[in-house]
Amino acid sequence: VQECPLADLAVCAAVTAVVRGLVEGTLADPDRIRSWPTGPLSQLLGDMTQATNHTVVADRVWLDAIGLRGGPRPVHDVWKPLLDRVMPPASADGATWRPTLDVLLAEGNLAQRIVRAAGSEPSRRTLRDVYGRVADCLRDGRLFHP
Repeated sequence: VQECPLADLAVCAAVTAVVRGLVEGTLADPDRIRSWPTGPLSQLLGDMTQATNHTVVADRVWLDAIGLRGGPRPVHDVWKPLLDRVMPPASADGATWRPTLDVLLAEGNLAQRIVRAAGSEPSRRTLRDVYGRVADCLRDGRLFHP
């Protein structure tokens, strides 16, 4: 859950577009995808829940299958080219969701942005101020910027 419904819906739209691209063959050969073992993908998901945007996707076979050459890269550097292919900015979905997704990719998820805004050892006052700003974002339906 992010700071406002717009962010949550944008993430849902991105996941839906990428999954559709995988299933329909826009992003990769569906037969090749079906043959992938689920263990490495499950591990990647687990890593992402811990390290979020700092997670490195290192499986070259998987990267190659989705058309990304050049070796390991941070997960946000995997999402952007996938989104460019399934949700280009000029498309209807891209015009709706990409501005929000591009902020999330550039600035990180809500937790990362809160930590950046609060600092490494925030006071109670700083935390109250930062979370007040997050609450304002929910009320106003806008993204939180540190």
